[in-house]
Amino acid sequence: MLITETSTQINVRQALIQEIDQTSDSLLSEVLDFLLFIKDKHSSAQLVVVKSIFSR
Repeated sequence: MLITETSTQINVRQALIQEIDQTSDSLLSEVLDFLLFIKDKHSSAQLVVVKSIFSR
């Protein structure tokens, strides 16, 4: 069976959901903070790329 990117993403999502279900609320708070940090960092990096493309 050929594993597609979409099926891999679903498997990762399912694994995360399973781990979240087994994690205490206090630890989930830290995980959420980290996820938001990563998303913000990723968004900032994308903005820099877009700005550099349009400044040419």
